Amino acid sequence: MSRSDALTKNQRVLLEEAAEWLLKLDEAPLSHVDQENLHRWRRQSPEHERIWQTACALNRDLSLLPSGIAKPVLQRPRHSRRTLLKCVVGAGLALPIGWFAVDKKTFAQYRTATGERLELTLSDGTKMTLNTATAIDTEPGRQIRLYTGEVFIRTGTADRTLSVITAQGTVQAVKSDFTVRCLPQETRISVIQGSVKAGPRRLTTEQTRWVSRGETCDFTENAIGLIHPLPTNRVAWLRDQLIAEEMPLRELVEELNRYRRGIIHCEETIGDLKVSGVFQLNNPDQALEVLAQLLNLKLTHYTDYWVLLKAA
Repeated sequence: MSRSDALTKNQRVLLEEAAEWLLKLDEAPLSHVDQENLHRWRRQSPEHERIWQTACALNRDLSLLPSGIAKPVLQRPRHSRRTLLKCVVGAGLALPIGWFAVDKKTFAQYRTATGERLELTLSDGTKMTLNTATAIDTEPGRQIRLYTGEVFIRTGTADRTLSVITAQGTVQAVKSDFTVRCLPQETRISVIQGSVKAGPRRLTTEQTRWVSRGETCDFTENAIGLIHPLPTNRVAWLRDQLIAEEMPLRELVEELNRYRRGIIHCEETIGDLKVSGVFQLNNPDQALEVLAQLLNLKLTHYTDYWVLLKAA
């Protein structure tokens, strides 16, 4: 079945309608009447709301699309986001996160929604914390399959190897505390205690690499990146915190976007502003208000799901 076939006729129509609303939002703030019409459209059915969230995620996460689709449009100087959105809708392509296609992520054993966390203890004593928008399956032989999102794992005292399988390869550990995060084309490992072995899918066993306590690295299916010291803010999400140390505003907004449904956008003119501070991930709206005050910015809510940060 092709990706286009994965969309039903009704889903295609709803996605086109959602795209038109996004294009309106991209052009100018919605009038009061249009805001009411948008809310009314989204309340028509659970499928309307799901399609709306999917369209918002697509508009925000264009980098997740295959380069053959995204590159020609992103290189254009103007209206790239709107053009790419219409191209994708017209082609009937499903999102990389698989909300339309019937795949294993949709029916994963354990899942978290945007902004949600879930703590688990498996029968072998392994403890896990699923971060926002995460989907995993547990399999026989101490195997965990991570489809999307990020998970913290404490393997416990068992001497048997625990494996985490991602799209890019396998992470193996014994008596270790670590996190594994799915990036668009990479897997990221951050080790808190012990050590783990990174094994990209297309490399041999001899080409695997150990990552030890206080270290982090990313790997693709073909290669392992450089090992770096673990930044203090990398695992702060376990305490519901986002720690910024001279972080560009656009990067901070991208992180907050992971924990808030909808889209947070900052104007390009302020994207390079440096931010330092501690922000609470369990209240991203409060974090936005603090940012606006800290940097003297204007915070505009066009809808509950569309927020813009711009120069005052």
